[in-house]
Amino acid sequence: MKVTIECEQCGNKAELTPETVGNHAYVIPKINGNNLTVFETAFEKEVRLSAYSEFIDHLAKAKTKEEVETYLEDEINYNTEAEVKISELRIDCKSCGDYIVLTRFED
Repeated sequence: MKVTIECEQCGNKAELTPETVGNHAYVIPKINGNNLTVFETAFEKEVRLSAYSEFIDHLAKAKTKEEVETYLEDEINYNTEAEVKISELRIDCKSCGDYIVLTRFED
Protein backbone atom coordinates (compact mmCIF):
# COMPACT_ATOMS: atom_id res chain seq x y z
CA MET A 1 0.00 0.00 0.00
CA LYS A 2 1.13 3.60 -0.54
CA VAL A 3 -0.23 7.07 0.18
CA THR A 4 0.29 9.94 -2.25
CA ILE A 5 -0.04 13.56 -1.17
CA GLU A 6 -0.35 15.81 -4.20
CA CYS A 7 -0.93 19.57 -4.38
CA GLU A 8 -3.71 20.29 -6.86
CA GLN A 9 -2.45 23.85 -7.37
CA CYS A 10 1.16 23.20 -8.43
CA GLY A 11 1.51 19.40 -8.77
CA ASN A 12 4.07 19.07 -5.97
CA LYS A 13 3.75 15.61 -4.44
CA ALA A 14 5.16 13.10 -1.99
CA GLU A 15 4.65 9.37 -1.94
CA LEU A 16 4.64 7.48 1.35
CA THR A 17 5.66 3.88 0.84
CA PRO A 18 6.63 1.22 3.39
CA GLU A 19 10.35 1.08 4.14
CA THR A 20 10.55 -1.31 7.09
CA VAL A 21 9.37 -4.69 8.20
CA GLY A 22 5.79 -4.20 9.33
CA ASN A 23 5.06 -1.76 6.48
CA HIS A 24 6.04 1.43 8.29
CA ALA A 25 6.37 4.56 6.13
CA TYR A 26 8.40 7.54 7.28
CA VAL A 27 6.14 10.59 7.05
CA ILE A 28 8.21 13.66 7.96
CA PRO A 29 11.38 12.85 5.95
CA LYS A 30 9.33 12.08 2.83
CA ILE A 31 7.02 15.09 3.14
CA ASN A 32 9.74 17.61 4.02
CA GLY A 33 12.00 16.24 1.28
CA ASN A 34 9.30 16.96 -1.30
CA ASN A 35 8.64 20.61 -0.38
CA LEU A 36 5.63 19.79 1.78
CA THR A 37 5.32 20.16 5.53
CA VAL A 38 3.14 18.93 8.36
CA PHE A 39 2.16 22.40 9.52
CA GLU A 40 -0.19 21.72 12.38
CA THR A 41 -1.67 18.86 14.33
CA ALA A 42 -4.42 18.79 16.92
CA PHE A 43 -4.90 16.10 19.54
CA GLU A 44 -7.63 15.16 21.97
CA LYS A 45 -6.14 14.02 25.28
CA GLU A 46 -7.78 12.28 28.18
CA VAL A 47 -6.02 11.09 31.33
CA ARG A 48 -7.77 9.12 34.06
CA LEU A 49 -6.33 8.39 37.47
CA SER A 50 -6.77 4.78 38.49
CA ALA A 51 -4.38 4.89 41.42
CA TYR A 52 -3.89 2.32 44.11
CA SER A 53 -3.91 3.59 47.68
CA GLU A 54 -0.21 2.74 48.06
CA PHE A 55 0.54 5.10 45.18
CA ILE A 56 -1.34 7.99 46.82
CA ASP A 57 0.23 7.26 50.21
CA HIS A 58 3.74 7.21 48.77
CA LEU A 59 3.18 10.51 46.95
CA ALA A 60 1.79 12.10 50.12
CA LYS A 61 4.90 11.07 52.05
CA ALA A 62 7.35 12.48 49.50
CA LYS A 63 9.22 15.43 50.95
CA THR A 64 10.98 16.83 47.90
CA LYS A 65 10.12 17.56 44.31
CA GLU A 66 12.80 15.07 43.27
CA GLU A 67 11.17 12.29 45.32
CA VAL A 68 7.81 13.02 43.70
CA GLU A 69 9.29 13.08 40.19
CA THR A 70 11.25 9.86 40.71
CA TYR A 71 8.21 8.02 42.04
CA LEU A 72 5.97 9.32 39.28
CA GLU A 73 8.46 8.26 36.61
CA ASP A 74 8.52 4.75 38.06
CA GLU A 75 4.82 4.30 38.80
CA ILE A 76 2.68 6.65 36.69
CA ASN A 77 2.03 4.09 33.95
CA TYR A 78 0.57 1.66 36.48
CA ASN A 79 -1.72 4.23 38.09
CA THR A 80 -3.15 6.19 35.17
CA GLU A 81 -4.84 5.55 31.88
CA ALA A 82 -4.11 7.94 29.03
CA GLU A 83 -5.72 8.17 25.64
CA VAL A 84 -4.49 10.48 22.89
CA LYS A 85 -6.29 10.74 19.58
CA ILE A 86 -5.31 12.82 16.60
CA SER A 87 -8.20 15.07 15.59
CA GLU A 88 -6.60 17.15 12.81
CA LEU A 89 -3.52 16.98 10.64
CA ARG A 90 -2.65 19.88 8.31
CA ILE A 91 -0.22 19.43 5.43
CA ASP A 92 1.05 22.53 3.59
CA CYS A 93 2.70 22.87 0.19
CA LYS A 94 5.82 25.01 0.54
CA SER A 95 5.83 25.72 -3.19
CA CYS A 96 2.48 27.49 -3.54
CA GLY A 97 0.99 27.74 -0.04
CA ASP A 98 -2.00 25.47 -0.62
CA TYR A 99 -2.90 23.07 2.19
CA ILE A 100 -5.21 20.30 3.29
CA VAL A 101 -6.56 19.58 6.77
CA LEU A 102 -7.29 15.91 7.43
CA THR A 103 -10.05 15.37 10.01
CA ARG A 104 -12.50 12.76 11.33
CA PHE A 105 -10.06 9.98 12.07
CA GLU A 106 -12.90 8.24 13.92
CA ASP A 107 -16.60 7.76 13.27
